[in-house]
Formats: sequence, C-alpha cells, structure tokens
Amino acid sequence: MAPRTLITAILSCSMLTQLFASPVQARTAASAQTVTTTTKTTTKTETTTTKSAPPAGQPLDNLVNAWLNRPEIKHSFVGVEVMELPSGRIMYSSNGNRRFAPASTTKVLTTACAYTLLGTSYTYHTQLYAGGKVAGDTVSGDLVIVPSEDPSLRAEDLRGLLSSSLSQHKIRKVEGGVSLAAPKGGVDYFSPNWIIEDFGQDWMPVCSDLVVDRNISQGVVNFKGIRSVNVGANDNFNGMERSLMNSEEAAGWITYNPYAREMQAFIGAGVSPKSPLSVSDPNEFNTAMAADTVENLGIHLGKQQNSAPIELLGDHVSKALPILIEHCLHRSDNLYAQQLLRTLALPPPNSKVSGNVGLLEDAGVNRLSHWLSSIGIQPQEAILFDGCGLSRKNGISPHALNMVLRYMAGPKVDGPYLSLLKSSGTVTRKGQFMFKTGSMDTVRSIAGVLGTAGGQQLAVAIIINDHMQNVKGLGGTLSDLVGLLNEITNISYVPVKAADGKDTGATKPVVELTHPAVSYGTYSHQHTSHKKRRH
Repeated sequence: MAPRTLITAILSCSMLTQLFASPVQARTAASAQTVTTTTKTTTKTETTTTKSAPPAGQPLDNLVNAWLNRPEIKHSFVGVEVMELPSGRIMYSSNGNRRFAPASTTKVLTTACAYTLLGTSYTYHTQLYAGGKVAGDTVSGDLVIVPSEDPSLRAEDLRGLLSSSLSQHKIRKVEGGVSLAAPKGGVDYFSPNWIIEDFGQDWMPVCSDLVVDRNISQGVVNFKGIRSVNVGANDNFNGMERSLMNSEEAAGWITYNPYAREMQAFIGAGVSPKSPLSVSDPNEFNTAMAADTVENLGIHLGKQQNSAPIELLGDHVSKALPILIEHCLHRSDNLYAQQLLRTLALPPPNSKVSGNVGLLEDAGVNRLSHWLSSIGIQPQEAILFDGCGLSRKNGISPHALNMVLRYMAGPKVDGPYLSLLKSSGTVTRKGQFMFKTGSMDTVRSIAGVLGTAGGQQLAVAIIINDHMQNVKGLGGTLSDLVGLLNEITNISYVPVKAADGKDTGATKPVVELTHPAVSYGTYSHQHTSHKKRRH
C-alpha cells in the first residue's frame, strides 16, 4: 500500500514556466488547429484549408464552469474565485465564500501578517547574558541564552555566539550552568490540531523558543557527559510510540532527559541512527548543545542555577524578515511559518508582561485573526488553528486568500511582498504568476497574483477538498485553469439579461483569449519540499 501523502508542496516553477513561456507550444493542438472542407460537384472535388476564426469573446463563467466539470474534480469540493486587481471586482466565484481546508496556502496569511506588522527591517536577536556578576574571568551565575523564536538559527550560529562572546569577555569559568530564559507562553510545542503521523517527521519539527537547525538532529548525537540510548521499533514502550515507529511514514525522533542526563533516540522502522531525527524537546536539547559547546571551549561549568539575565555578553542577529519569509514561501517550511506565528505573539521590547498570557501559538493566531479583520476579511471566512496549514481544522475561503493578496498588492499591484512569492513566467507583468501552493491528503490549493497576456492583473484562488487520497495529479489540473486565465487579452463587461430580456442591472465578464479553442493539456508536477521518508 502506498503511504499516505501529507506534505506542503510547491508547484514546479519549471512546469508553470513551460505553461506560460510559449502558449503556442502549450496549446499546440488548439492553436494550430485547421479546418479542412471538401466540396463535391459533378465535375470535380475541391479541398481547401483555412484557420478557424476566433470568436469575439467568451463569458468567463462558461470557461471556468467547463473546467469545473473535468472528470478528475467533478466529484470533489472545489472553490474558485477570480478577482480583478486593484479594483477588487469579482470576475468569477464558485463557492468563493465557502471555507475549505487550505493546506499551505495558509502561509500566505501568516507571512503577509508578519510582513505588515513586524516590518521589513525586523530581525531576530538571539542573545547571551551573564546571569550573575562578571568578575575577572568568572561568571557568578549561569550563562543565560535569551531566545527570539528565530527559525533560521543554525548550530554554527549558536557556537559562534558562545565562542565570540566568551572570548571577548575573557571568561574561563562559569559557577552556574547554561540556562534558557524563555518568554512567557513559550514552550516546546507540537499542536494537538495536527495528526499523529506528522510527529517525528522533518516536515513538521517541534516548535520552540530556541530553534537550532530547524530542530532536526542529523542522526544520533553525543554530548559530553551524557549517556545515549537507542530505542528500536521492536522495543517495549507505550502504544502511541510503538505505532509511530512501525508506521509506513518511518518516524524517528530524539529527546534529552536533563534529570537523568540521558539522550534517547527513537529509531523507527526504516530509519537508521544516521537519519535526520526530529528533536522532541528542542528547548532542553538545544540548551544541552550550548552547554556542550561551552565545555568544548575548555570553560568550566558548575551546576545550573536558573539565573535571570543581567549583563549582555553577545548578540546574534538573523537575516532580515523578508529573506526568512521568502524561504518560508518557497520551501513551504512549516516550522518557519509556526515560528513567525509565535513571533507575532511576542510583546514589544522592554514591555512588562504579567499574568497568564497563554501559549504563544494561541496568541499568535488571535493576532493574525485580528489583522485579517482589520483588512476587511469576515471572521467566518478564516478560521485558523495554526499558521502553516497542517491542521485539517483550518477553514479559509478563496475570497479571504484573494483579499489578502489584494491588500499586499496595493493600489498599483506592485507591493514588495508579491516578490517573495514563488513566480513563473516573464519578468514583465504580462504572463507572470506569483503564487503559493498547498497540498496534503485529499487537499490541493493555489493562490496568487496573475498577469494576463493582455496586461490585466488578477488575484486567483483555487482550493480542492474531498478529493481522492492521492492529489499528485491535480498539479496539472490547477495549472490548466491558471494557464487559461493567463491567455486573457481583453476583458469587457456585458449586461445580464433576465428571462424576459430586460436588464437586471448586473454585468458579467466576457474575455478574449490568445488561443480561444482551449484544450487542456497535462503538465509535469513535482513536489519540491518536505519529502517523506518511506520504508
């Protein structure tokens, strides 16, 4: 039995480039179609060949409705909305205001909110403090790491922060240990709104305040003075772990017990001790990594005192927020999206926070929901349980996606956020599609801003739910509709007539296409993010 596919996916840029680069190649059968007529008389047979004449225009409703009747999606639940930009005029909608499980197109909402509220100059600061008085070469308390929720921090960054800071201050002895000053509401977190098969996989690591190497350990690691134990798929432990380790998804994870000073690696069937392992308790694990680094620098550590940060010793600064958002969107990185959501919940610097603030994830979802309301999205059109789209409880309408895209595009449809989306087509606005896709079992989606052949700008959102378990073939189906909209050269609005022939006061769009005789082709599709282990 083929394993269930639960991944967030990126539509192949090469596929869309193929679609848009040459309409003649993409639609060869339609564009090169000729009509041969034969006229018989009593004296001779005459054969003539002429090109079919394009119609003046076609109602957009007819074209998209024909696409909705394709056999591969006819029995699925499909939502489509096409919005004219920058006006926001709805050109087409089928279930456009209905909620769907959006998969990774959720990341458009999370990243757009972070881009707007945090600002383009925002950077993460992971800092090292002395937790006591620094006298000569000695710290009287702990070395305290103040994390920032930075999803991009690497092990070499952490080692560099420790090494340069301790060397600069000539510290050779620490009477305490290494501790972590996590913000209120910040804990290791794996959402209960995800499904169990997501645990122990590199596509959804456990979130934390101190993230190192995306909280993925490259195999079993050994820290000084810490015992390592490998747990195999056939060893005796609880039923949930046994089921995970024997599943076809080949789960594997590693955990650190600071009280027993023991590292346990859970090696599922099909996983080796050298395989990437999800870190199940990253705050503890990454703090132990920091302590191991300090000891390897030849610096004596005492017993951890959980000191408060007092004197700043060093500061690691991340790349600017737009670079991290681009990574999140292009790689469809679930951890990055979740860490951005946690970042939205952080209080402003130097503010006093008291009382129970709840989990950062919950506070982040609340802030994201308030932002969506502030740009005109009705609360019932976006119900969120995470920031990455992995939860099947999420419900987002195609209209909500287009509203976010319209807001980020701005009045001239040139908002800088759009450049962070994956794109295909030409560098000019004609034919360029800036988009985000989503994919998991029974779900496929795409949302983006499309420049048509005629220079019009459209926001396009398509979500397919309740499909067959394997959604791999739907990449070409989605790209066909995008390709059809790309061929629009002109849009006009004609009055809608009632049954008695009178004007209703409404209008509908009629479009002209570069290749009116549309035949839907099949285009290659490739997942480029979060590949599953299988055995």
